[in-house]
Amino acid sequence: MQEIVATINDLIWSQALIYLCLGTGLFFSILTRFVQVRLFKEMIRLLFASKESARGQIYKEEDEGQFRGGPAYYLEKAMGQK
Repeated sequence: MQEIVATINDLIWSQALIYLCLGTGLFFSILTRFVQVRLFKEMIRLLFASKESARGQIYKEEDEGQFRGGPAYYLEKAMGQK
């Protein structure tokens, strides 16, 4: 049993995995038109920008006097169902 696991392990962690990861990274970089390079200046600007907006809560919305936000909240709003 240990030999089988070792053989599978050698197949998975071979140089093919390295080339597969590099190829996938290149594919998605081309697909997104190298967003990690194009928007580098914007990333730095947002990194050092003030963390508060005029209202004080950037990514939340006020709902019945309380601030709400997050993935589940926005998905519920977008889909119109819980």
